[in-house]
Amino acid sequence: VISPPMYGYNAVLRSLVELGELYKAVFLLKQMPQMGCHPNFLSYSAVICGLVRATGRMQDVWMLVNNMLQDGNRLDTTLYNCLIWGFCEDGNVEMAMNFFLKIIDERYLINLECFEVFVKKLVAEGKLFEIEKLFEQMRKCCPMKEIHRYQKVLDEVLR
Repeated sequence: VISPPMYGYNAVLRSLVELGELYKAVFLLKQMPQMGCHPNFLSYSAVICGLVRATGRMQDVWMLVNNMLQDGNRLDTTLYNCLIWGFCEDGNVEMAMNFFLKIIDERYLINLECFEVFVKKLVAEGKLFEIEKLFEQMRKCCPMKEIHRYQKVLDEVLR
């Protein structure tokens, strides 16, 4: 049996996601090992971010993130931002906060748009104390010139 190269699988996965065929994308991702090709970071990333944008699919996202990590892949800043945004939109503030702490531990920066969504969700949940604690942790690892941009977003949201 001849297996298509990895870039072929990844191109099909991206196309399925773009077409909104998320069930097919997840199925293909799960079937790749039986076809002699293990999904790589790009394979998982395309499907995970597609599922997050579809909303209501965070249980599938969580399963794929676990599979991705078990396969030895790591999350990057784009995936962390995607997951934080997705869990906020899904109403799962605890998971969003967990990934926020992980992005800080990895010394990655959360993008400003995602940060705003995250802070708004925490405010809506009445978690002002948590915002303060999380922002203090950000200060420890975030470059000073960037902290001012986040402070500005924080100030606007808290007005």
